[in-house]
Amino acid sequence: MATTPTLAVESVSRRRKYTNTRTSFSNLSLDNAVIIHDLGGIVLKQALGLCHSETVGSKNDFRDILVSTHAVLFFGTPHFGVKGVELLQTMNRLLSVYLKTTKVIVRNLKENSSALNNIQRLYTSASKEIEAVLFYEIVPYNSATIAGDRQAIEEGLDADHCEMVKFPNSGHANYATVLSYLKQHVEGATAGVAKKWCTEDAYRGSWTTGIASNQ
Repeated sequence: MATTPTLAVESVSRRRKYTNTRTSFSNLSLDNAVIIHDLGGIVLKQALGLCHSETVGSKNDFRDILVSTHAVLFFGTPHFGVKGVELLQTMNRLLSVYLKTTKVIVRNLKENSSALNNIQRLYTSASKEIEAVLFYEIVPYNSATIAGDRQAIEEGLDADHCEMVKFPNSGHANYATVLSYLKQHVEGATAGVAKKWCTEDAYRGSWTTGIASNQ
């Protein structure tokens, strides 16, 4: 997807700025519960896919970010694209705020584009141990949700695309719904990430032993 790989790498690089002062990520409290809205969800999925593609012996910290990501709350992310002139125009307006809009970007946002399908394929492999909540509204249900993802929770919000992340007050029903999910995933993050790190450390230990034995 044009410009998206660059954005994905940038998002991963920015995350590293907060964590590269220690040598052992397994000793850090990086129990991430990520909240993401709209097209940011696509960028995040590709970023996590890039992290997943890194080998155990790579010298960067991308794998550490993936292991430390416990949950993602997607708000209105068009996982499989959009259709219709009105929605494409909406995407154009949103994109123009953050980056130069091009015909290539719009084409890749169309429903079931090969670019989005590829991002989803990579993310599916990367997110096997990541909990997810899919909040949906104005975009078609089958786009804002992910078919075949049995681990993801799907939750509808009575709001349009912008208002779904803008709550009028703490007593609003949507606020209460989102807060309950956020609390649930934050409370389970430490134990969940610790378990993932046990697996990752064992994997890295086996890899290091294998390299040493071949020398």
